[in-house]
Amino acid sequence: MEGQRAALAGAMKEQHVTVQVVPLDHPPHPLTGVPPLHILRVPAPEIGDQAVLETPGVRVDLIDDPEAVTAHRIRLDAACAAAPGPGTPLPE
Repeated sequence: MEGQRAALAGAMKEQHVTVQVVPLDHPPHPLTGVPPLHILRVPAPEIGDQAVLETPGVRVDLIDDPEAVTAHRIRLDAACAAAPGPGTPLPE
């Protein structure tokens, strides 16, 4: 676990990375039990946002349907709102 904490602490120092960790004693949030989710956004208006769902060691799903991406974005935003804010010290 210390290796994971060190990796997260290092990532927190990057300006382009936001790290938020939901402590284990918090209630479930909209992404509880969902595979890791990434929202990809490129600075080109002709390229829409994409959602990437990863099932580690099994598969990666790339979703580009705007309605589906929006639904995933809403869940991600709600999960971020449930977590302590960026810059909060990592839980022990």
